Amino acid sequence: MLLWACSPSGQGASETPMPVDLGQMGPLPTVPAVPLVDPEVVLPIVACKSDIAWASNDDKVLIRWSGRAAAGQDPKSPNEEDPPTVSILPGSETAPDLTVERRFGVNGQFETIASGIGRTEDTIQSLKTTEWWNDLASYVADEKNNQSPETNFAPNEISLTDVYEFFDGNVMAASLWADRYHEIALLLGMGHLDSGLANQQQVEYRVSLEIGNNLESLGVTCPITVGEISVLPPDTVTATSNPGAIMGIDDDPFPDIPSDEQWTTQQNYRRQIDQSIYIGWDLSEASSHTSTYNIYRYPVDQNLDPDNGVAVEDSPINSKPISPGGSLQGGFSPGQWEEGIVNSAVGNYDLNSPDQSDDKNPNTSDGYFYVDDSGPAAEVEQSQIYCYEITAIDLLGVESSKSPANNGPENCAAFQDFEPPNSPVGFEAELVVDQVRLKWLTVSDAETYSVYRAEVDAGAPYPRKTIDWLTLEVDPGFVDAGDYTSFNDASISDIPATEQEEKDYWYRVRAWDAGINPSPLSQPVYVFMRDGFPPETPTMEITVAERDDEDSKTSQYDQIDPSGPCIRVEIDGDTDYVQIYRALDDGSMQLVATIPVEVGENWVHWCDSISDMPGSVPVTYIAQAHDSDGNY
Repeated sequence: MLLWACSPSGQGASETPMPVDLGQMGPLPTVPAVPLVDPEVVLPIVACKSDIAWASNDDKVLIRWSGRAAAGQDPKSPNEEDPPTVSILPGSETAPDLTVERRFGVNGQFETIASGIGRTEDTIQSLKTTEWWNDLASYVADEKNNQSPETNFAPNEISLTDVYEFFDGNVMAASLWADRYHEIALLLGMGHLDSGLANQQQVEYRVSLEIGNNLESLGVTCPITVGEISVLPPDTVTATSNPGAIMGIDDDPFPDIPSDEQWTTQQNYRRQIDQSIYIGWDLSEASSHTSTYNIYRYPVDQNLDPDNGVAVEDSPINSKPISPGGSLQGGFSPGQWEEGIVNSAVGNYDLNSPDQSDDKNPNTSDGYFYVDDSGPAAEVEQSQIYCYEITAIDLLGVESSKSPANNGPENCAAFQDFEPPNSPVGFEAELVVDQVRLKWLTVSDAETYSVYRAEVDAGAPYPRKTIDWLTLEVDPGFVDAGDYTSFNDASISDIPATEQEEKDYWYRVRAWDAGINPSPLSQPVYVFMRDGFPPETPTMEITVAERDDEDSKTSQYDQIDPSGPCIRVEIDGDTDYVQIYRALDDGSMQLVATIPVEVGENWVHWCDSISDMPGSVPVTYIAQAHDSDGNY
């Protein structure tokens, strides 16, 4: 596991050590009086590469190692799904012991200061009084109870054997706990604490595996100035409550379209972001191994200056230092997101491997994340802007300065309420003259509404494609009548003049609150735009008898068809059936025939049966054209 470090180069740099016979090692040397670094001279922290991490504070230096190499195992191949052998912890029974050497200055000789480093066998009584042991024992007890629900371990029942057994089966957990508490690193044989030094001394350390009677170098640190913090805060800090930025969506994630599926997808991440601010930061390149991070929050005004003179909160907002993958309060955990990948304004992050040391996904970036989910808390104001600063914590628990030094839009945000309003109910639609009148029960927290309309052929099913829907212009606006809100759609087309022009209008409506949160869509309603005009007036003629001579068609009144009279009615294409009315002499009109129109025909023919009546009588006929919508 690559932690941090350096590989000194240039003039005076040490060469790779030759194997050393452990039997030839002398006693531990005394600390010589070497020149101190001028405290007025600020030495830059140089970015190096090594498998050895370190931290320094008040006359002591902690040396740390981890990973397969530190346990005497071959490194994991990036092309293999799993290593050929199960990873073990450095310092465990099957791992080789380690030796730590030290030298002063860049030209000094390495001298052994500790050898045979492995797991500590302290008595449990000496550990029970420490805060770190109480935290560790509670964690191990909870994990053992989760693995075996029938057990009921209490923290005071956890032994060193329990800790070692648990960590041997969970190498990643062991590394995280060793990063959080250096005492656990020493307990596990994953580090060495060199104390009794003098601040401002410059030292270097070499760590080696004890293989037989030989030493195999594991790595060398950079030159270390005793007493100086080895970690830097992040260069870039971002804070946002914008769903599009957090989810890594370039386009508007909440377009105003009538889609139930799209609204459900929106709410999936809007509800996760509700009343929360997401904070991301980069991993400092020029630092030793950072164990954890702290987050500080403070209110600012619209110019991002401290609000009313309120300074940065003295205590971090995270209940525990933030380890890879988040922390117990508000932080991420891999189970919150599919495959543990988070998309955000800062980049894509793998919560299982924030520093990419064991990352299989090439599209993820280095970085840490934290969710400040205290938005609903009484002490947090919705309209208040908050800025965030991050500190890095080294392996000895020493905290760096805060970053960024100056506020900007990147590290400041406000909590947002993404709770949607209720869906409009009681939705009705009615055709009134040349407009469609819509009304629904007023939504209590609605600031405005969106109205959507889709046009389909008469009798066609509900249109499910969003491209079939139009968002209506709502000027001059909605009428709030107390319990009900109404809207008149005056943008409909003209009333159909024929059956072929008939159509249906489907409508849906949604509410928007003051925070621009969309409600679910209402249930759909439709209006049938039927033909509102009668067919054209038909023309009618009485057919005459057919004769062989040319004088046979001289008069329709005295030479009618003896089988009738028979009537031919010319009609237009909108006519579906014809009704014939008849009056004898001066009597009233009576319906005597209803004649359906065959498809494609523009006329109908009908013969009366009055020719059998004795004598003669005047007859009057009326033809009436009807369409299927009842127009005539």
